[in-house]
Amino acid sequence: MPGKKNRVTMQDIADKLKISKNAVSLALNRKPGVSKELREAVKKAAEELNYKGTSRYSKNRAAILILCPDYVNYDNPFYYQIFWALERRARFYDFDCIILSVSKEQERKNLLPQGFKMYNVAGFIIVGVFTTSYLRELRESGFPGVITDTYSEEVPLPSVVTMNFQASFQLTEYIIQKGHRDIGFIGSISMSSSFFERWCGFVSAMKYYDLPVHDHFSFVRFNSAQEIDVKKEIADPILALKTKPTAWLCSNDWLALFVMKTLKSAGIRVPQDVSLAGFDGIEKSSLSSPPLTTYRVKREAIGERAIDLLVSLMKKDSFTSENYQIAIPGELVIRQSILSR
Repeated sequence: MPGKKNRVTMQDIADKLKISKNAVSLALNRKPGVSKELREAVKKAAEELNYKGTSRYSKNRAAILILCPDYVNYDNPFYYQIFWALERRARFYDFDCIILSVSKEQERKNLLPQGFKMYNVAGFIIVGVFTTSYLRELRESGFPGVITDTYSEEVPLPSVVTMNFQASFQLTEYIIQKGHRDIGFIGSISMSSSFFERWCGFVSAMKYYDLPVHDHFSFVRFNSAQEIDVKKEIADPILALKTKPTAWLCSNDWLALFVMKTLKSAGIRVPQDVSLAGFDGIEKSSLSSPPLTTYRVKREAIGERAIDLLVSLMKKDSFTSENYQIAIPGELVIRQSILSR
């Protein structure tokens, strides 16, 4: 009808060119699967029809918000593969994927990012650790959401995690089988549910093999998000120990590499004097001297599965009561930082 201003859609472009809507989506989002010639034709048709979704993000196109605390950076050695997998999988379903950082002030005041108002939000993915209060605020936003790499006992949101308990048990078992009996654990169990589960896996393996868990060999309460805190709370106490364990299992690779640096700076050899193992399988773990034994988390699989789960929740009438975990297995990576005893 004359004067009627309907929004131009991908289907309009597809109809004009007599191609599929999926081909239009691939072309506009610069995905593989269409020729250069078709990509240019789609672009030209979009301009002729005044299609408003040709920019990277459109207020009309459905978007999945990726929410992360300030301490989580896009180029963080652990998280960037999760971000990449989330974005790729979201676009597979024809969603925009928008990463939003939540400041400490926003979290403290329970303020949702402006993205919830700016975009056509279909749901959200949480990457990193938020307070229980903030998780409740997100749950009450009215949108479906999924937590990655950790979970909440208090707030009913589904999560996609690695098999932390089983993995830590397996890693501890390997250290024991290498002849170690005095083994310690380093990791802040109050920082995330994942770290707590890794501690539980360690304790369970030690008890299974009838080995004592020495409190003075384990450091489980500190803020591992800031290196300056770790130096004060972990490095000095470790070096002050009169006797040290023959091996330490750390809750993540970053911490294990920090402990390795601390020990070596004091003339303590790794692994000759103290063996070390980490967790996550970040790239730097293979570049240390010695290379670090670790448990590789399948971060891409976590990201992809999180999007799959979110899309399935979008199809349900009720999603706020969902509270279950999908656990993704990883793999033990054996390197030279564990020495036989």
